[in-house]
Amino acid sequence: MMKKVFLFLMALCLLLPTFVGCDGAEDTSKAVSETQSETSSEASNEESEDETVEREVVLRFVAMSDVHVSNVNDTYYQRFGKAMNNAYKYAEGEEYKNLDALLVAGDMTGVGYESEMKAFKKGVDEFVREGTTVQLITGNHEFFYEEGDHIVERWETVMDQKANTHMVINGYHFIGVSLYGYTNYEPSIAWLEDELKKAAEDDPTKPIFVQQHYHISNTVYGSDLWGTDVFTSILNKYPQVIDFSGHSHYPINDPRSIWQGRFTALGCGTLAYFELEPGMVYGSIPPNASTAAQFYIVEVNNDNSVKIKLYDVITESFFDMEYFIEDPSDKTTFKYKNDRAKDADKPVFADGAEITVGKVSNETVTLTIPQATDGENIHSYRFDFYVGDKLDSSASIWSEFYFKNMPETLTQEFGGLLEGTEYTVKVTAIDSWGKESEKQLTATFKTGGTNVPVDKTSDVPEADVLQIVVGDNKATDGSRKDKTVEHINGVKVVFDEETGRNVLDFNGVDQDLIVRYTRGEFNRITEQVSMTLGFKLDKFASSYCNPFANMQSGGYGFEINTASGNLEFWCSINGTYQIVSMKIEEGKYYNVAGVYDGTELSIYSEGEKVASKKVSGAITYSSVDAALAFCVGSDISGAGSGEGFFDGKIAYASVYSYALSDAQVKNICDAEK
Repeated sequence: MMKKVFLFLMALCLLLPTFVGCDGAEDTSKAVSETQSETSSEASNEESEDETVEREVVLRFVAMSDVHVSNVNDTYYQRFGKAMNNAYKYAEGEEYKNLDALLVAGDMTGVGYESEMKAFKKGVDEFVREGTTVQLITGNHEFFYEEGDHIVERWETVMDQKANTHMVINGYHFIGVSLYGYTNYEPSIAWLEDELKKAAEDDPTKPIFVQQHYHISNTVYGSDLWGTDVFTSILNKYPQVIDFSGHSHYPINDPRSIWQGRFTALGCGTLAYFELEPGMVYGSIPPNASTAAQFYIVEVNNDNSVKIKLYDVITESFFDMEYFIEDPSDKTTFKYKNDRAKDADKPVFADGAEITVGKVSNETVTLTIPQATDGENIHSYRFDFYVGDKLDSSASIWSEFYFKNMPETLTQEFGGLLEGTEYTVKVTAIDSWGKESEKQLTATFKTGGTNVPVDKTSDVPEADVLQIVVGDNKATDGSRKDKTVEHINGVKVVFDEETGRNVLDFNGVDQDLIVRYTRGEFNRITEQVSMTLGFKLDKFASSYCNPFANMQSGGYGFEINTASGNLEFWCSINGTYQIVSMKIEEGKYYNVAGVYDGTELSIYSEGEKVASKKVSGAITYSSVDAALAFCVGSDISGAGSGEGFFDGKIAYASVYSYALSDAQVKNICDAEK
């Protein structure tokens, strides 16, 4: 009889959330005492020794990240509410009906304004019900507007909890690790190590749930670009850790979003907008990226096994996949390791699948393909464009696997093709593990116009990408592309007595020219590039300015560094800017060139090479389509407008898709003087 009463009390305790504060952590919910948690643990141990217990849920929580609320009327606020309502609805339909906790792995705000923090907290108060413990941590967007200890203090006041918290809920430890600046985890490192030790000593067989905003580097999908390694050595000591993180906005339904090595890690996706790895025809942000809202519902069983269910808020349904961790404390049972790739099958196109060729212009083609199938996840498709037997260019698109309702076909326009040219396009399906389909879809088409090859050997060669020509009233593109040149905020054309020609006069505040390109056009310029420029700086800017550039997280261009008094030529090679520079003065005309030939980056003045460095690799560009433009008198911003405005005169500016020789640079300089 006593045993039955004891087990009844144990079950009652499991239904109630408990909280233990460590190192100043605060109670953030309707918690019960630490004593009850300890009693539950003792009861579970006694029960497992005396009799076999059927697997049943004893803890359920939601894990999400990157909500990015701006105000109570925005879409993300409403999605947060829908996510919580649907999580409660699911729980109510299960035998174990509790939703014991909510974890949000940072970036609950857009840029960290206090008003945004208050809006998110209002959402928590409105949508989170009695009995659900809330554990929040800061993300980098909480420091997007400004940094400093006062931001952490403000966040703690608004959210009504400490930045770092250690909670015990139904006998399971939850450790939340916050940033103390945009990338600053320094105050949290030793704290995490201490708290993990305490949690493991309490019960080494139980999973310990940890969350921080940045992924742990080289673990889950996206952690190669959006990770931190400051906690790796600590987490490696505890196989029972199940770590949740966000930041990357990479989708949770890619199988790489769970990883097991010396511990377990999961990426939490986003409720705001998708972003994935760079390299696609539209960059790292896919079409309809804002149609994104995913999170986990995590269930812990009485044998410490853990089931992780993937939920899509947009369709209000679960994905047709889930993760299951049999024994979080035993690494020998881990099945979500990197070696999953070797056992993955290859994507397959259905019999009779074919490419549909749509609109074809002088430099573009629109293609439609059916989806392939795969045992794991169709990730993307590569389109290889051949002229005869030679590969002319390649471009890739995602399968849109991140949408619960994937489209049956995909349609995409590809640009940057050669005029009047017959192409064969071959399409390869690729899964999340990089496995490629053996069968390719193929089609042929011919672009319009006439293909006239560029004479790259001419003494004064053709600027085939862009040639800014200053007329009487405006500037135009004199290249074969004949691009539209946008004149922003009344750029003036003036006659310059010193050079005896018309020049553009920029005010250094808001005036520039913008010439826009497609990703396909830029993707044709990855091996070599040259830029030439004639300019006079009237006044140094407060920190820097750009007379001629395309340098928004990629590309190349000229920048004037006020502190050093240098004109710098920048080129993004393999994703890292390489820079060469030369001294300049105010009030003096310069004829300069920047050249990257695939092995060396050089800057020239008056036809002579003045600085160079050895470097090799592919030229890389911004992942944002709006930033695919050249600016004269500024640099392009991520929003597609100018920034880093230049105060001075510009006589000419040109871009070449190939490397100019020393002699050609000298000839161009002499011709432009």
